[in-house]
This record gives sequence, structure tokens and C-alpha cells, in this order.
Amino acid sequence: MKGVISTRVGYAGGTTNNPSYYNLGDHTETIEINYDPNIISYRELLNIFWNLHNPIYETGNRQYMSIIFYHNNMQMEEAIDVKRQIEAERGQKIYTEIVSFKNFYLAEGYHQKYYLQNATKPYKELKNIYSSFSEFVSSTLTARVNGYIAGSISIYSLKRELEYLEVPEENYNRLIAILEDLR
Repeated sequence: MKGVISTRVGYAGGTTNNPSYYNLGDHTETIEINYDPNIISYRELLNIFWNLHNPIYETGNRQYMSIIFYHNNMQMEEAIDVKRQIEAERGQKIYTEIVSFKNFYLAEGYHQKYYLQNATKPYKELKNIYSSFSEFVSSTLTARVNGYIAGSISIYSLKRELEYLEVPEENYNRLIAILEDLR
């Protein structure tokens, strides 16, 4: 989405120190979204969240529960307001929790940019651009390519964005050719 700079997968909402996929404790799997509020608002992100999943079922499983974390009172009020609107529109109780953010723990590497890591050629091409896996995971470029591979962005939109993402010239044409071959 325009305005979303990067995303990272991780765990939050609990008290267990350094959770992992197999030792989650009382955390929930979540994503961290780094965004530019001048381009996309918190409310717009909330609306996208509500439209991408069905929050009317209680999972009974904290790991996969529907949850929104807020960082300040304004975000809390917006999250509650949008949740009430969705409940009114659907005429159903929403089981999504709205919780104050405390800590975010990065998930294991194999969870990051999942679609991209499973597309060997673009993954190898992009991995060569970054000096560390941390840079790779936090990159806007890898977030966009992951979105393209997942089917969330068109090649046309991706090409337009790549022009502004400072892709090294020697990688740009090769990356586009690799991505176009995927479709």
C-alpha cells in the first residue's frame, strides 16, 4: 500500500520474554507496520485490517487471535470507533481485542517476507543487495516485492515504485525480468 514503508512479522501482546514460534507463551502473532501518516492514515490501515479478515469468530487460541495494538490515546480511540462501526454495519459482535502496545519481538527469519523467500530467483537477487538479513527484512523494496509475489500489487505499480526505491541500477532490470517471468 502506498504509505506503508515496511512490515515485519513478529510476536506481541504478552509477557513472555523473547518468544518464538514454538515457545510463544502468551503472545499473539502479529505484524509491525512502519508507515508514513502523511500518505496513509491509521484509520485507513484499520479499515484495511477489518477488510482482510473475519473478526467475528473467537479462535480460542491466543497465537492466532484478532488483535489491534495502539501506541497512543488517539489510536486507541480510532480503533474502538472503527470496531464499533464494523459491529454496527455487520450486526455482529467483533472479537478483536484492542490492546496497548508494549513490546514487539521479531519472528524467526523464515517467517519474514514469506512469499519472497519462497520465490528463489527474486529472493537471491534481492538478498545480494543487502548487507544483512535485518536490512533485507526492514526494506521497503522487499516489502513491495513480497506484496507483488503474494498478488497484492501489479507489476505496473511495482515498476513505478521501484523508480523511487533506489534499486541499484545493476539489479533493477534483472529484478524486473525475474518478476515478470513469475507471472
